[in-house]
Amino acid sequence: MWVGMELMLTSQQAYEFGIGALCAWREARGLGSEGILHVAWTFNNRADDPSIFGDDWPSVCLHHYQYSCMNASDPQFKTFPVPAEASWIGALVAALGAFLRSVPDPTDKSTMYYDTSIPAPVWATDGSHMATVNLGTLRFFRVVPGRGPV
Repeated sequence: MWVGMELMLTSQQAYEFGIGALCAWREARGLGSEGILHVAWTFNNRADDPSIFGDDWPSVCLHHYQYSCMNASDPQFKTFPVPAEASWIGALVAALGAFLRSVPDPTDKSTMYYDTSIPAPVWATDGSHMATVNLGTLRFFRVVPGRGPV
């Protein structure tokens, strides 16, 4: 909650937000704050339907093989932001908008996305997910009712 101009989070909320902000920054920092906001909203959308992915930002972000940057085998796993770096500060602001749900979901309830630098995953082409939003090299998708979740 906001107290005056100061944000007050419980220690649990700060932990949840920190995991998500780091994940979103690693995944989308090349697309700036807008990309980070889009990725962070996929955390909310997955947590809102916790049947597979988890029920909060840490369980969603750390779910095995979901966000590649959080897997030890990914080169970004050991990448951390410089605290005063503009991209990190922008990531914190963007991710906070998603975390607090103070910024509307720009992904149209997407739970999945992939980067066009890799071949489209099976779920993106098998009819179980519908395309929602394209942002730079990221393609976002949501589950087709009765066909998903993955």
